[in-house]
Amino acid sequence: MLDGHPARLADLIRAGRPRELLPPVAALAGADRAITGTLAGAVRTPVTVLRAAHRLARGRYAEALDDVAVQLTARRGPERRSARPGAPLTAGAHSAADLAWVVPGPAARFLSDDALSAVALRLRVAARQPAPAEHPGARRAKLALHHHAGSYRILVQATEQRGQRLHAPFFDNRVVRAARLLPADVRLQPGARHALLRAVLAGAGRPDLPADWGRAPRPDRAAAARAGLRQAADALADLFRAPLLAEAGLIDLPTVRRALGTAADPYGDLPRTALDGLADLIATELWLRRYAARRAGTCWEGMPMPERRALAGERSS
Repeated sequence: MLDGHPARLADLIRAGRPRELLPPVAALAGADRAITGTLAGAVRTPVTVLRAAHRLARGRYAEALDDVAVQLTARRGPERRSARPGAPLTAGAHSAADLAWVVPGPAARFLSDDALSAVALRLRVAARQPAPAEHPGARRAKLALHHHAGSYRILVQATEQRGQRLHAPFFDNRVVRAARLLPADVRLQPGARHALLRAVLAGAGRPDLPADWGRAPRPDRAAAARAGLRQAADALADLFRAPLLAEAGLIDLPTVRRALGTAADPYGDLPRTALDGLADLIATELWLRRYAARRAGTCWEGMPMPERRALAGERSS
C-alpha cells in the first residue's frame, strides 16, 4: 500500500519530471551494489532501469498488448534471473521487469500452446479497444492492489470456515483510500515506506521505535518454498499424475513435472517466477478437484455471507 510501483517511474517521465527519477534509481543502485558488486550496481542497474522507464513512457498501450501476445505465442518473456547463479535477484532486475504496461503471469511458462494462443488472441482483441485513461504506473499500481486484495480475500474465506477471523489493517477501506491519495513522488523516495509507517505508528502511540526499525532486508522466501516442495514431493507427483488442468488442455504437463523435479532438487536452478507459477498451478488444480468432487451445498452453496464491517459502517454513517 505504501510502496510506489516501479512502473510509476514512467509516469514521472510522462509528467515532465525526469529529475525526480534520480533518488529512487540511486537507491536501487545502492541496494544492488551489495549483491552484484560496485561496478555492476552503479552502472548496469541505473542504465537498465532508466532505459525501461523511458521505453514504457513512450510506448502505447495497444502496441504493448500486441508485443505480449507475440511473446506468449513464441514462448518468450521477461526473465527475472540473477546476475550470478545462486545469487538473489536484484532490486534493479525486479524494477526493470515491472516497467511495462502488461507482464505475463508466472504460470505462463507452464501453459499449453493452445492456451497461450487463446490468451494471445484475447490480448490482440483488447488492443483494439480504447486505451485506459490512467498512466501506465497508476494502472499497474491499481491492478497490483486488486491482486493482493483478492489473495487476502481467499485467506479470509479459508479461515472463516474454521471460525477464525483475519485482520489486515493496510486493507482497511480508509487506509486504502488514504494511501492512494499519496502522490507517486512521495512513495518513490528512498525510505518512504519506513517514514510513512513510522508516522502512522507514532500517531497510534508508538513513537519509541529503534532508529533502524523496518530497514532490514526482506527475507528470501524461495528457500522456504522449495523446502516445502521437497517435503510434499510425493503428494505433488500424485497430484500431477493425471491433473484436471492437463485434461482440459491448459498446461504442458511434461514441463510442469520437470519444474517440480527441479524445485524439489536442492541443487536445481529454478527462477523465482517459476516457483510462483507452480504455486498458482497447484492451487488451481486443488481447487478444480474440490469443485469436481463437491456435493450439493458443500462447496459454496449454503455458506453464510461474510459480514463486511467496513462497508456496513460507511453505509450507516
